[in-house]
Amino acid sequence: MTPSHLTVPEKQVDMAIHTRMYNVSKDSKDGMLTSMALTFSPFRNAEFGLQKTIDSEANAHDPDPTVNFKILLPPIGEGEFSQIAFGGVFDANPNNYHTLYLSVGGLGVGWNFGGNPGGMANYGKFKKSSDKPESVMLLIGAELPERVAGERGYKSR
Repeated sequence: MTPSHLTVPEKQVDMAIHTRMYNVSKDSKDGMLTSMALTFSPFRNAEFGLQKTIDSEANAHDPDPTVNFKILLPPIGEGEFSQIAFGGVFDANPNNYHTLYLSVGGLGVGWNFGGNPGGMANYGKFKKSSDKPESVMLLIGAELPERVAGERGYKSR
């Protein structure tokens, strides 16, 4: 689930797997979080999903699943930068933070709420001084044009 102006096509399902590395302290080895997501669209311009993350560290507890949604609102003009999306990510763990966001084109703002100090958030920077994520964050995204396999650089004519 990304806070963009795109949704899964109506009555279709999207599955994704992504991985990110983390390091808790300078003395520890790198860990890896692998997230598996399933998103579906029951009707046009809306999607709902479930994501489960698995921690590579044997002694770590796997994070609880998250439930998410995204609704596209009517555009405010023409073109990609007129697209408006409203969505949210809700964590099943009461210690972790939930996020609501609003984006116009590729630019948006998100709000982390709920949770307890030391809890995780899906978006935003973590502030070590207060042991919690920033409440409000800026979201910036872009969609790159698709490329044909094997296509690189300059094409001669």
